[in-house]
Amino acid sequence: MYKASDNREIRLKKDEKSHELMARLFIRFYGHETSGIRKCDITAKALSEWLGSLGYDIKASAIRGAGRLKLVQSVVPVTASTLAFARQLIDKFPSFDPSLMFAAEPDDVRQQLN
Repeated sequence: MYKASDNREIRLKKDEKSHELMARLFIRFYGHETSGIRKCDITAKALSEWLGSLGYDIKASAIRGAGRLKLVQSVVPVTASTLAFARQLIDKFPSFDPSLMFAAEPDDVRQQLN
């Protein structure tokens, strides 16, 4: 499986996969209310539970604090697992545009997601 590459903007966890990195970055987009996601769309607790149901262990307190962390864009590699997670995000949050998260041209990502 493709592993997320090191980036000085965000600390990678040991053996972290690209889709796991994307989940952590998503909560930063949520915290900064960027790319079509807003805090009024879902509470931090509900988001934590939903991400938990997908297999991502992210606490509500981490989600609440994500707005204080630097918003990092264009670092997630385009893989089958990240595209699948992006589709899940779009299904849950139709106004969210995940293309800014990917290390690829946004139009190319949007085309692959359609």
